Amino acid sequence: MKTELTKKFWVKQQVWDTRKKAYDGLIESFYETKEYLHFQIEYTNEYLDAYERIGCNSEGDEEYHNSYAAYVKEEQIKFDQKYQSTEAIADRLRIETDTKTKLTQLKKTLDTKFIYLHSDIGQIKSGLESIITQIFKKAREQGQHEDLDDYLESIIADHTKLSNDLTDLIERTQVIASEHLELRTS
Repeated sequence: MKTELTKKFWVKQQVWDTRKKAYDGLIESFYETKEYLHFQIEYTNEYLDAYERIGCNSEGDEEYHNSYAAYVKEEQIKFDQKYQSTEAIADRLRIETDTKTKLTQLKKTLDTKFIYLHSDIGQIKSGLESIITQIFKKAREQGQHEDLDDYLESIIADHTKLSNDLTDLIERTQVIASEHLELRTS
């Protein structure tokens, strides 16, 4: 009897560990994807600040215009140094590739560990697949009569929405995981 009880406890512990690892991997991947989205939002915002929003003021004398032009050029150089160097471009590609790889691994984990997870994770999985598709799909092309500023603002809005959708998935997953793993005490 004691051996049977020990065996059942051991099996239950192994299943719990498998579930926990799967939930942890899922939530960790969500956070890493959010970091990638935040990086994309930051990059696009800083590009807009350096090249589009910086604008030009028609008031003032020639000295003011020259000073402002120098300021604009300085901001563009700062942006280029931060984001357009060979190293920065390689970093961006590495971050994108790492994110894609981790999300692919996550999908594989979800597929292989799905039997251990709560049935509501199916909804999380479909939400994740939708987000992945949207993150890595080719950005829509700029409309013929659309300002670059408006086009980039729409990309920022899309990424912000995806980030908010990920936040929602994270919260739902955490609730499901804590209930399924019996972590909450009432």
